Amino acid sequence: MAFSTDIILNEAIRRYVIRERIGAGGMARVFRAWDKNLERDVAVKVLHDHLASQASFNERFDREAKLVASLQHPNIVQIYDFDTIEYQGQFLSYMVMPYLPGKTLRQLLDDYIEQRQTMPTSEIVRIINDLCAALGYAHSKGMVHRDVKPGNVLFGEYGQAVLMDFGIARLREGASLTQEGATVGTPAYISPEQASGRPADARSDLYALGIMIYEMFAGSPPFNDESLVAIILKHVSAPIPLLPDAIRESHPYLQSFLLKALAKDPEDRYQSAAALIQGLNEALSSQSPYPVHASPAIEAQERTVIEPLPSSAEQRTLLLENPSAPAAGRHRQLRWIISGMALVSFALVVLFAIARGQERNAASATDDTISSMTGSAPPYFVSDFSSDDPMRALWQQNDEGTALRQMTADGIYRLENRSRSTAITSLFDPEATYQDGTITLEGRLDTSSSPMSGYGIVFRYQDARNYNVFAVDGAGQYSIWALRNAEWSELRNQETEWTPNDVINPLGEMNQLTVVFAGEHLVGMVNQQVVADVVIPTEEARAGAIGIYIASTNTGEAVALIDSYQITDDIPSMTSQ
Repeated sequence: MAFSTDIILNEAIRRYVIRERIGAGGMARVFRAWDKNLERDVAVKVLHDHLASQASFNERFDREAKLVASLQHPNIVQIYDFDTIEYQGQFLSYMVMPYLPGKTLRQLLDDYIEQRQTMPTSEIVRIINDLCAALGYAHSKGMVHRDVKPGNVLFGEYGQAVLMDFGIARLREGASLTQEGATVGTPAYISPEQASGRPADARSDLYALGIMIYEMFAGSPPFNDESLVAIILKHVSAPIPLLPDAIRESHPYLQSFLLKALAKDPEDRYQSAAALIQGLNEALSSQSPYPVHASPAIEAQERTVIEPLPSSAEQRTLLLENPSAPAAGRHRQLRWIISGMALVSFALVVLFAIARGQERNAASATDDTISSMTGSAPPYFVSDFSSDDPMRALWQQNDEGTALRQMTADGIYRLENRSRSTAITSLFDPEATYQDGTITLEGRLDTSSSPMSGYGIVFRYQDARNYNVFAVDGAGQYSIWALRNAEWSELRNQETEWTPNDVINPLGEMNQLTVVFAGEHLVGMVNQQVVADVVIPTEEARAGAIGIYIASTNTGEAVALIDSYQITDDIPSMTSQ
């Protein structure tokens, strides 16, 4: 189950005082902290605890952290400290790095987009020079990044580009994540070999850097689509789109450079970071990036881009039947086609899940009937609500006027109940129903909320008139409820419906809520302490959907900020402690 990370670090590590969360991703969260020993700001990257709990993870984390700490280069984020600690029977792995307060390259590019501008060529060259220096150094040490992207580029004190997160993607590669079909790498920047499930090497990093160069000049990556799977498939089989006319007129050899940098086959790409930056400089100085001759595959790609693009079926026919293509080129082309076809089954599964999420996001949370999932097991997952979260599309996101459900840029699921004396829910894919499970939520009430507002976990959701809730409020109280035919009943048979408990943090502070439901038995925990243990009638122990609950009072609105949500099929001992 998830930790309330600021509490755990401050209590268990003691050297670092957590001040604020500054980022989140699929592997970890990043906090700004104060190093009490050296009296300086640092960044603490805390890996999600479900990774640290896996067998052999601690050994791999220790090995990767030592390798990353050995990288000493001005364009690579330095590792000051790392450790895995055991706290209350669970493990927490963290790395400590310099705190760089500036924007990431992702944020810088977004600023240019907002201003309807593209990045100046001189700035692009400076940044790519720095990143090539970083990658060239790391590759010479045998380290491959595996997830090069604008979000992993920061800027140092003197404006130099600094690459971070070395080793994190390799930890992800070795982890048995709960999400089915998880790939290592970010879809917009993933190399064709990674997309096809084959090992990454230094040329995979250079492909991702080529995608970034395209984006920095054009204002967007070459492959865009609402579906992440469609983007991955395009990396495998789609030709590189033409740059905008104005860019090609200013830099006539840049398109040819990108065709080599983004070749589908690693053998046809630049083979080193030094070669890539040389090719970029030559292209921008109006020199051909192919001083001798291009490989046949690159020349074929270049012709394909310049000529009108055929349909996918026509393209496959041309590639397979082109009698003038050298044999090696045909074999490579055929190999990539087969690799693309191998992704189809994975694509169908994920596209189906994403489509279901998009359909649900367009629907109201108050639908009276929700169909149940048949013939397939529900997913067990961890959601951190970051842009890399593969479950993000299956959570509701909309603004209904009286209710807002929104994912923020820093990985927070913001839920606003703007009506008074009402309860609303936000469901994970309602077609995924769970009979038993353990759900853990980390979140807090925003200080703008009415102090008596409540938030918590929805489970066994049948429809808007029938579900269960385990919740806390801003006054440090808890309760566990059943809604049956729109009538609320508190399940503990207590004289008071809400009960105070010292383990519950008040308004504005983080709480970790856990509910275990197995048959007729329900157990609720707050900050890892059991507070509720009840038995319900057997006929009420029905499978249902899961989600989040937020209730307002007659004195004001309620705003919940949810950091993470996970469900597992692990059922711990169901006894009070």
